[in-house]
Amino acid sequence: GETFYWSFDPQGVGRLPEDTAEELGLPDIHFHAFVDGKFWTRDHYNIIRQFHLAKGFDPTSQDVAIELGYPLVDV
Repeated sequence: GETFYWSFDPQGVGRLPEDTAEELGLPDIHFHAFVDGKFWTRDHYNIIRQFHLAKGFDPTSQDVAIELGYPLVDV
């Protein structure tokens, strides 16, 4: 079904029939989304790993998270 539709119902529960919307001159509803994801390369992770090692942390542990007071996750 359609995700977006016209409605005179304040809660948006009742759909306005398409032919009625057309008769009223209401425009078609179109939705466009753009997603821009950011990512780190392997080099970024290697630099952070080296930094943690230089600071005396085990990069395979949760030691840094503990030191910074972050909540721990089960891995």
